[in-house]
Amino acid sequence: MRDPFRSNSFRAGSIGRDTAWSFAYGAIVRAGTMGLSVVVARLAGPAAAGAFGTALQLTALGSMAATLNLPQGLAKRLAEGDEPPQRRALLVASGGLVVSLGLIVCIALMLGAREIAARAYLDGSLTGVILLTGPLVLATASQLWVEGALQGSRRFGSLARWGAVVGVVDLVLGVLAALGGVAAVLVSRTVIRLAAVAFATFRWFGRDLAPRDSPPLARTSPAGTAAARGLLQFAGPAFLSAVVVLAGQMLLRVFLTRRFGLEETGFYHAADSIGQLLMLVPTAAVTPLLRAVSSVHARGDVGFEDLLARALERVAGFNLALSLALIGCSPWVVVMLYGGAFAGARDTLVSLGVAYGLYGLTSMWGAALLGRGEVWVSLILNAIWTATTLGAFALIPGGGAGAAAWSVLIGYAVSLTTCVLWLPARWRIGTRRVLLPTAVGVAALSLAAWLTRAQWIPPIVAALLCLGVGAAIFHRWGLSSFAREPGEPAARPE
Repeated sequence: MRDPFRSNSFRAGSIGRDTAWSFAYGAIVRAGTMGLSVVVARLAGPAAAGAFGTALQLTALGSMAATLNLPQGLAKRLAEGDEPPQRRALLVASGGLVVSLGLIVCIALMLGAREIAARAYLDGSLTGVILLTGPLVLATASQLWVEGALQGSRRFGSLARWGAVVGVVDLVLGVLAALGGVAAVLVSRTVIRLAAVAFATFRWFGRDLAPRDSPPLARTSPAGTAAARGLLQFAGPAFLSAVVVLAGQMLLRVFLTRRFGLEETGFYHAADSIGQLLMLVPTAAVTPLLRAVSSVHARGDVGFEDLLARALERVAGFNLALSLALIGCSPWVVVMLYGGAFAGARDTLVSLGVAYGLYGLTSMWGAALLGRGEVWVSLILNAIWTATTLGAFALIPGGGAGAAAWSVLIGYAVSLTTCVLWLPARWRIGTRRVLLPTAVGVAALSLAAWLTRAQWIPPIVAALLCLGVGAAIFHRWGLSSFAREPGEPAARPE
């Protein structure tokens, strides 16, 4: 008899196909942002790169506050039921909340720009940047709502194609805007995102939001109220969980800027913008895994252990290979992209490469927690990461961008250790298969960091060894994942 939890890896409706489309979308978005970071850094130097990085971090935190993690909750709720009345109630309730909260955060940032720049960053030159971050937060929050709606509808292909157009336009116009400085880039990104959201809303959700055969949702308040309540029951704690991490990331940059200046923040931003490429694979896998875990959990957790183990192996196979390649090539990557002025960011990139390699494995445990609805446990784990990271930054001697990167590494190491020691027992699943990718990952990343920092090993030799170990891991878990994997019912038509 055919196993209902097995399917061809990349056929329609499989987790692999959803992850591939999600990866494509994430890669396009990350490439556009990184491209603009490189342009700004080369045209204006480390200080401008630090200002742009600060704006991006504030945008991420502000849009998280504006969405209350509702897009992720929307994706989860749409995955649990796809009846037209339910879809309409969920889309209208979540969209109204996102726009309202986005306006509040936008106005707060614009009114408080001067105080935030002077009191938080101790740098008045950031006032204009923070002022323009307000409208960008509203645009980004609306974009995240579209992402959640498309993911929940399993329109991952549509999401990737839409993102490709937005990414290309964003990069082309952003490069032109960069000639006018960081402020012009922020204005360009805001206008492009608002236009993209308007198109996506009309193109894919026009009928859901304003059907001809029923009155506006405001007149059927019980449905809207129930939808909002259901979304907030999940999104509220999930928002707190996510905002704890974003707050930790922002505070790390705040402390770095206050103590060492915008130039050191620029070094960290350059390394981080490259290192975050390693987040593409796990980020792409999170939403499909969350959907699958939610579906499996609703059916009594049959196949859950196999689902989690395969997710860990797949992320290890792809993400560890990329992490090792980036660490091995770190002596050349930063200078090649950002120029000789950023040569000092090389060791920072090595530390962040290890950190984001560990993040890839940690994120799969986090996705499983959210899929099972254990958002308060996720909050605890994220609070551990933030406390560990900020505490380590305060204690590491020397300081600067290198210390910031080391603190992020320590934070993810502690988080991953907590996951593997606590969650298997909590879920009553076997430990051997889910722990093996973690053990291999920690050993491989540690070896790569040692090879690249050993003075007596030529950089080219260290790079080749890192690539060889990464290729072996990819062969073991990456290629094998193309065979068969847990699946879900077929997707909605694109």
